[in-house]
Amino acid sequence: MKNVQMRINPELYAKFKLVSGESNNERMAKLLADSRDKYELVELVSRKNSDIIDWRCEYLNAKDNENKAMCIAIISFMASVCSVAYVCVVNGWFV
Repeated sequence: MKNVQMRINPELYAKFKLVSGESNNERMAKLLADSRDKYELVELVSRKNSDIIDWRCEYLNAKDNENKAMCIAIISFMASVCSVAYVCVVNGWFV
């Protein structure tokens, strides 16, 4: 078996050695587990953000529909009031 050596960045190696562990395999396993945890956390946050955005869009659409319904109701009410006022004026009931 050949003895293979790699050249690595001394700063990265120093950071790697700061990870607690007896061997390089333990250190690497901890770094990989930490990376997986961070990745899962980022995924969770992005899913939460997309859920919040979806909820907000649904809420705004519901409010928009509610506002449209309110406008239609107000227009209908005003048309009824104007119709009654017109009938009253034409018949002479409104002085």
